[in-house]
Amino acid sequence: MIWGKPRRAEDVKIATGFTTPAALRPETFEAGCPQVSPDGLGLLFEKNVDGASQIFVSALSDGRDGRFLIQGSAPVWLPNGQEFVFALDERHAATFSIATHQITVAADDLGASTELEEKVVDKSGSRVALLYTRESLETLLVLRSLPGLDVIGQMSLPPWTRHLRFFANGDLSLTTFGSKGTRQLVSANIKTGNLVNVAEVPGSDFQRMVGEGDTQLIESRKRVMDLWRVGDAGTSRLTSDGHSASGSASPTGELAIQRLLADGREVIVFRDKEGHESQITNGPTDSTPAFLPDGKTWVYSHIDTGELSECSVQTKHCVVLHADPMTPIFPTPDPSGKWIAYITALNNSRVRVFSRDLRKEQDLGPALACPPFWTSDHHLWVVTSRNPKRRTWQELDVESARPTGKTHFADNPVSGEDCTPPRDLTSGLPDRVVGIWIDATDLTKIQRPERR
Repeated sequence: MIWGKPRRAEDVKIATGFTTPAALRPETFEAGCPQVSPDGLGLLFEKNVDGASQIFVSALSDGRDGRFLIQGSAPVWLPNGQEFVFALDERHAATFSIATHQITVAADDLGASTELEEKVVDKSGSRVALLYTRESLETLLVLRSLPGLDVIGQMSLPPWTRHLRFFANGDLSLTTFGSKGTRQLVSANIKTGNLVNVAEVPGSDFQRMVGEGDTQLIESRKRVMDLWRVGDAGTSRLTSDGHSASGSASPTGELAIQRLLADGREVIVFRDKEGHESQITNGPTDSTPAFLPDGKTWVYSHIDTGELSECSVQTKHCVVLHADPMTPIFPTPDPSGKWIAYITALNNSRVRVFSRDLRKEQDLGPALACPPFWTSDHHLWVVTSRNPKRRTWQELDVESARPTGKTHFADNPVSGEDCTPPRDLTSGLPDRVVGIWIDATDLTKIQRPERR
């Protein structure tokens, strides 16, 4: 296990939890995860050299006397112990032969908006499965042949599908969000495009799978999400129910909350200034509420119908305000209340705005599925690209529907799922309400999944 700050490597005895320092040279785990060779004698690892990731191989399992092979990252051995699959760059997978130094690069046939996330080789060494993230944050699973990297099949999967492995029977296993908001282990049949539930731990989130074959060790941990107020003065907690994923605060202290119910529905809950709550909508997927600047109304996204609805603080009555066949999410009013911006959730996501009087609409171009934010009545910031290391924020002018030329780069968090705007862009703006995961690490457990 490699963990901690600074990073350290430890051997863990599963039965007792007892740990001892692992026999790995520090340079082998300073970046990425070192890979022991199939015969257990050698080691592949990556190092950052002058800002670039490079792959090294050692004939010794502790990584001593490693020699440089190629620039790239995240190597995975093929069973023959003479070749490996790796990430050549942010989008391209490739194979490398240690004996001949021959490189084979996967054809660039998946579109410019895909970014390589994970890769795994089957036991026979004849196939490699690759996970990509599309611009819309949807996941793409691609199966390629080895060593030629020709496409065998592919299928689209929900956002944040991760933890790719092969079962002994050749099926692919992954984790994705289940009906009640926690991760479940699924089997993917790439020929039919079907996902079959294998196991889930109610109330917990799968973090990692260890082992091969039909029996795998699953590490899971309970996670709770609550709303926090974030601003120049710091952070303060607003909810403690553990199921509040998104929300907005009015200038006078009311809260509109996106809450996950026990039956899997996502609904909007209103909390008044005295702390009394009332459920306003019935779901099944009502999300991302946002107050207008006057605090008298809020808007939210009804994902199932592709509509944005507006609700009154006084009457609690909601009416449809706007519809988009590409499904609007993250409605965000400007400081004047004239415009509402949102991101489309389907296909290649885009940022769009419409005027509150419904007389004008603007498509402002491609943008990733992160909440936009306003810095003035007509200047809007959105995420236009991301890679494994950073996100690119760009400022748009709503009136002209063009970029202003201002950009800002922000490092990705460890989770890779965060869209928090950079502090130096939001300094001086009103406080934001954000949903933050907290891990209940004392509830970590190891489970053996049973097929059902």
